[in-house]
Amino acid sequence: MRRAALGLIAATAALILALVAATLSIVAVSRNYNQSVTLSTASDKRTVSVSGTGIATIAPDIARFSVGVQEQGPNLTEVQGTVARKTDTIIAALVKSGLDRNKDLQTSGYSVQPIYDYPKDKAPVVSGYRVSNTVNATVRGLDKDPNKVGPIIDAAVQAGANNIGNILFTLASPEQAGAVARDAAMKNAQAKADALAQAGGAKLGAVMTVSDQSVTPPPPREVPVAAAVPASGAAAPPPTQIQPGEATVTVTVTVTYALQ
Repeated sequence: MRRAALGLIAATAALILALVAATLSIVAVSRNYNQSVTLSTASDKRTVSVSGTGIATIAPDIARFSVGVQEQGPNLTEVQGTVARKTDTIIAALVKSGLDRNKDLQTSGYSVQPIYDYPKDKAPVVSGYRVSNTVNATVRGLDKDPNKVGPIIDAAVQAGANNIGNILFTLASPEQAGAVARDAAMKNAQAKADALAQAGGAKLGAVMTVSDQSVTPPPPREVPVAAAVPASGAAAPPPTQIQPGEATVTVTVTVTYALQ
């Protein structure tokens, strides 16, 4: 009886020890599994974020300016007729210079103003009229011929224009210049990120996120221009020199790379 009781106690103890060992094994396996996942997740979160700036310098390919005629005289009908004829002549000269009548020329202003005399101690009296007609002109293709603006202005003045507005140089497609600057910004960001990764003992991985922070288009560059009526019989002036210069587009990007 006593031996049977001792045997039962021994078997129970063995079973308890086996259960404890099994439980410890499960805990150990569970801990090892969790530790492996944590390390992998931490590795995935190793990143580096940098900003890059790119600048594209491009020659403007469009010039815009206003051209017109202003006349005055005592008879309104005659003055209007003179302005109309001179405007037609100016437009014909611009078209002959290569501008498209429908695409590149647009009337931007027409005005009729009375001219007053102020007799002493009397009410003002209309003594004449001032009439003006203004056309906006667009010159394209400066990227192929940057010197074409001056001769076109000369042709307009010789045709009778006595009012030339300031010239604005700009880009027909600023987004193309932005693409060039953006490519330069990405290369700049990659160079910075690669240097930081090497300094930290890592290798640069794939791009994770990219944000385009800013695109700065070039503002139209204004060039003052004034036209004077050539004197009758005067020698022809030298050709007008108008230089378009360059336009600058700036792009800034922020890029996040994975680290290996």
